[in-house]
Amino acid sequence: IRIKNAGQQKEWTAANIYQFVDKARKLYTEAYGPDAGEVILHIHNHNFNGLASHVAYELLLLCQKNGYRNLVVDTAPPLMTHNNNLVVARALKLNEKEMDSL
Repeated sequence: IRIKNAGQQKEWTAANIYQFVDKARKLYTEAYGPDAGEVILHIHNHNFNGLASHVAYELLLLCQKNGYRNLVVDTAPPLMTHNNNLVVARALKLNEKEMDSL
């Protein structure tokens, strides 16, 4: 399921996005049953003021803390219009070689 946010409103916080993620997970399970596995959620947003990358980082940590590891967040190299992959990747459990590949 793709979540798209064209910009960053004041509501674009890790806690608010996680509420949506949690609800989407529950609705998916209700609709398809627990045997369907976890829904994969993909967030596409733009990073206009430099804060979106940090929100994505916090969101990934929050999801992981709550046992959800199927969140995909668009990222790009630094100074692009999407989340900075170097900031967001800090939330991932990557080895040195994987991190260098970014």
